[in-house]
Amino acid sequence: MYDNIVMKNDENHTRIRSLKKAIDILNLLAEWESLGLTEIAAKLGIPKSTAQGLLYTLRDEGLIRQSGIDNRYRLGPRLFELGSAAARAWSMRERAAPYLESLRENLGHDALLYILSDGWALCIASAELAPGAHVGQYEGRRFPLHCTAPGKAILAYLPAHEAQTCADRCGYTLHTRATLGNWELLLPELERIRHYGYAIEVQEYRADQRAIATPVFGHGGELLGALGVVAPKESLQGESLNYAIKIVSTVALGLSRDLGYR
Repeated sequence: MYDNIVMKNDENHTRIRSLKKAIDILNLLAEWESLGLTEIAAKLGIPKSTAQGLLYTLRDEGLIRQSGIDNRYRLGPRLFELGSAAARAWSMRERAAPYLESLRENLGHDALLYILSDGWALCIASAELAPGAHVGQYEGRRFPLHCTAPGKAILAYLPAHEAQTCADRCGYTLHTRATLGNWELLLPELERIRHYGYAIEVQEYRADQRAIATPVFGHGGELLGALGVVAPKESLQGESLNYAIKIVSTVALGLSRDLGYR
């Protein structure tokens, strides 16, 4: 029967023709939103009986659904579940976990991953110091863009107009004496970050804190967020600062490549 026919591709790998046609049906429904049995059979160039068998199988597995009103087929809820599972598996947060652990182990500081969220730097993942220190103080929290290392790293690689819009929306609150309090003061700092490839925060957000962050990129050089470490003000100075910059930059590049950056 048709469903049992196999074919070989150019790499000499066996392919199941019926499975290929089932995938074609899903692609058709993604493009057309809803189709009837006759339309699907015509578009695929297969007998209606074959199309019907494939549709019934896909429907029974929840991959498509059939309307009780017009009998047309649409994508089903199971695809959403599978898509969500795939998104979780490929999410930046999960992919970043080993890189964050590497930063923490190599530098002995809290390692954090941020994304841009409504004009703020949102921490979405971390590898923090040993239990009992201050676990959980970063994840899920938003941080200002103009005075934090990750915020400045993100701003520096946004298009200029978008960067200023985000910074203006977040505001320029003076958290410490070192905070850069307006866009004009921030511009030279962003130029320096683009030139060197990393951002440094020297007691600009908290008087007892220093931080380093570098941008994280994805496919096509898309800016995805920033990766970095936070440390007490006594740390990240002199040779320890230079070493930390090297490690953070290397690890961030590794994560970027893992996320599709070339």
